Amino acid sequence: MIYDLALVGCSGKKLARPALARDLYLGTQFRMERGAAEAIARRWRILSARHGLLAPTDIVAPYDDGLPHTGEALRAWQQRVGVVLDREFDGAQIVLLAAIRYAPLVTRCTLHTPLAGKSIFAQRHFLKEARTCRSPAPDA
Repeated sequence: MIYDLALVGCSGKKLARPALARDLYLGTQFRMERGAAEAIARRWRILSARHGLLAPTDIVAPYDDGLPHTGEALRAWQQRVGVVLDREFDGAQIVLLAAIRYAPLVTRCTLHTPLAGKSIFAQRHFLKEARTCRSPAPDA
């Protein structure tokens, strides 16, 4: 299945200079999620702790913010990102390749969570396999 949108997580490891969002993040999990997203979705976005929802072609400076795990700051971030998802992707088929804690962001779309409940090893196996399912030239 080719999804309308894939959501991937950012990573703590980043370039030391501003870059396109798709190139800024250097973490292994991000690179694997990006590869799968490019293969199985028409478009993909990065869930950034500082910037919310990033397109792969957005230019971003490195930062050290982390996403809070609980509390009001997390709820505010979720609401901000959720509004953008609802506005730009209402009714879309979305695949969440990031951590399952991001699932509450998606309210007016159909959400697919193929990594939910899987160990990190099983997640990486899925992401590696998904890269072989090439879609027609996904856009940013």
